[in-house]
Amino acid sequence: MNIYDYLDYRQLLADIIQKKREEKPYFSYRWLSKKAGIQSSGFISLVLTGKRNISTELAARLCTIFQFNTKETAYFILLVKYSLVQNADEKKNIFDQIIALRPLGIRTLQTDQQEYFNRWYYAAVRELVSVSRVGDDYKLIADTLIPKITAQEAQNAVELLLRLHLIEKDDNGVFRRTDPVVSTAGAPIEVAAIHKYQIETMDLAKNALFNINKSERDISTVTLSTDDEGIRMIKERIEQCRADIMAIAKQSRNSRRIMQLNMQFFPLCRKEIP
Repeated sequence: MNIYDYLDYRQLLADIIQKKREEKPYFSYRWLSKKAGIQSSGFISLVLTGKRNISTELAARLCTIFQFNTKETAYFILLVKYSLVQNADEKKNIFDQIIALRPLGIRTLQTDQQEYFNRWYYAAVRELVSVSRVGDDYKLIADTLIPKITAQEAQNAVELLLRLHLIEKDDNGVFRRTDPVVSTAGAPIEVAAIHKYQIETMDLAKNALFNINKSERDISTVTLSTDDEGIRMIKERIEQCRADIMAIAKQSRNSRRIMQLNMQFFPLCRKEIP
């Protein structure tokens, strides 16, 4: 078992416990709880199901019981810290520390995957170079985007996309997408990175309100009240709408514009209304 393959401490803990129980007949939740100084023998089970959290102090005691070395202990404690913090900047900082502790092979791939969602313009550059013949004219790429980026940022974006095999260059020097859609399904992408990307695209929407002609954009909002069933149905409709829009985009035969679509649907009050 390689603990550096894990980004979820609960899953890591569950697999360690399962392995220990197979190796040592006496190993149980009760035995582990007593050894770690936990009062309730049911606490570990609640942790594994996400109903309770463990502190960094308890994490350190568990590392001693599992005989982790110094680096493994630091890694496990960082996984626990990451699960506890709420602030996006703190989560990003902790995640960077987690990545730094991973073996180089895992780290390089993870860092590149992470970086793709770290800047809004990576996805935009991917679309742009795929539907145009700009090639590696980085200044032209930079000046074409709204808002503009620097030529160096454009070059960095293209190089990242090539490393991730999200684009490829043909014999004529023209870039092509390797796949029509980028999906995070099954990819070990950190939640904070996705959130950062979404926040950046929301900022783009705010700027578009003032800087893009109304004829080229569609921005609308609605505040409503509904029940749990209504919420479920609306979310399903949004999901279907998003799929329909992607289908239209895939069918485009002469794509020449890069567009951004954001969808947000969230509560404006506590669930328990007085």
